[in-house]
Amino acid sequence: MNVHERRTMKTKIVKPTKIIKPFDNVEIRLFGRNKGQTDWSIKDLQTSEDLWGNSPQVKTYWHIDEIARDAGLKSPRVLYAPSPTFDAKIASAKEFEGKGIQYTNPEWRDQNDQFNVILGRGVKADGCDVPKGSAFWLSSADCPTLIITDGEKVVCAHCGYKSLVDRETLWCIRGTSIRSHFSVVDAVLEQFADIDISRRVNLRAFVTLGIGPHWSEASETELEKLVFYEGLACENPRESYRIGRKKLNIVELVRCQCLNRGIGNVRTDDNDTFADKDKDGKFLWWSYERAMKQSPADKLKRNGVMVIYH
Repeated sequence: MNVHERRTMKTKIVKPTKIIKPFDNVEIRLFGRNKGQTDWSIKDLQTSEDLWGNSPQVKTYWHIDEIARDAGLKSPRVLYAPSPTFDAKIASAKEFEGKGIQYTNPEWRDQNDQFNVILGRGVKADGCDVPKGSAFWLSSADCPTLIITDGEKVVCAHCGYKSLVDRETLWCIRGTSIRSHFSVVDAVLEQFADIDISRRVNLRAFVTLGIGPHWSEASETELEKLVFYEGLACENPRESYRIGRKKLNIVELVRCQCLNRGIGNVRTDDNDTFADKDKDGKFLWWSYERAMKQSPADKLKRNGVMVIYH
């Protein structure tokens, strides 16, 4: 089987909904609903044994393989895709060794490593460091992605509310929390241990593709406690967190936590998974919060976030 025959087996390349370049050596490619209503969930892609026949898992894999090539990733194309744990754990890239998912066929033999993407799975964590020349992948539907860099190291993390807030510590449920970090932001900063607190001002952070001020799971009392716990580093924190309207802007929470911990350059994008629409009035992104209110059948569908470290 030649390369052309292999290519015809695959799905058509899906172009990014948006491309963002927050730093000189980092590129973000965001994939939403698209015209084909593409679902970017990879929860059923855990091992190479999940890649068989024409199953939905295989189609998802080929979509990711094509967009990784289209993004310019060189062989071997590696995407680190830990399974979010909502407990603020950050893994190292080394933990993925020997756990990559890759489509193989005995007829292709030595062509496999050259042409197929290696999807790093089998690690449960909210994020990881991203080696140069590879990428981070997150399937999300409202939870923002955080990227922090010192110019040489890049660390990416999933920022669900429970990843950002240790509720047991916040509510003093136990004397000692079972988590090692209150927030995943703390866990990411631990990856830059050689940079002391006074020099964190040299770090840069970017927050992408999260729900706007529409999330309402936390009570107003909990949000009050959170503002008190986090301090007042952000301008007008009550307005930032939208406490008076009983809504939380999770993207703003990530930004404020980064500022509270001394990061000097923190930026966010203007994407809102809950409300953004295209020119035809159709929603751009999958949103768990919106699905629960309007279309429960879509609650497990996800957007794709690919962060490339060139």
